[in-house]
Amino acid sequence: GGRADVKALSGFEFWNFLIVDDADHVGLDAQIRTILRSAGAQTIHEARDGGQALKMLERIRFDAIICPCNTAPMDGLELVRRIRAGTDSETPPSTAVVMPVNPGDLDRFPEAREQGNIGFIERPVSGEILLACVRKVLGGQQEGAAVTFETPTTEETPKGGGADVK
Repeated sequence: GGRADVKALSGFEFWNFLIVDDADHVGLDAQIRTILRSAGAQTIHEARDGGQALKMLERIRFDAIICPCNTAPMDGLELVRRIRAGTDSETPPSTAVVMPVNPGDLDRFPEAREQGNIGFIERPVSGEILLACVRKVLGGQQEGAAVTFETPTTEETPKGGGADVK
């Protein structure tokens, strides 16, 4: 039989994602969906807020949830608390969570960090950083650590994203 092209598989095509809409950053969910799709993700669900996300968690098993801290009416931190409590949910309490936060807010959520298995990324969200954070948090489900990814400042980032263009 034919063999799969291993190089083309990133792991993202096997994972089930949930993106919770950000009340303060219109279009962020579409940007995140585009980044995940570009990495090969095929199953991406979206919730307009934390309440709808909880209803979806009851019947669908997600591998990773991308949830900003400021979703209304329930904020992202409350959603993480409820996921970790693990009541009436198809999604396991240890599910990976990635939380986009405003610059300067990376250290503001000690309680969420203690809940473990969460990654924080600074806005504006960069594709490379989002994907690195998702990989790290999904890979760390056993360790239960919290990770933080800061957006590099423009001085550190070479023009053109650092790729050699010939």
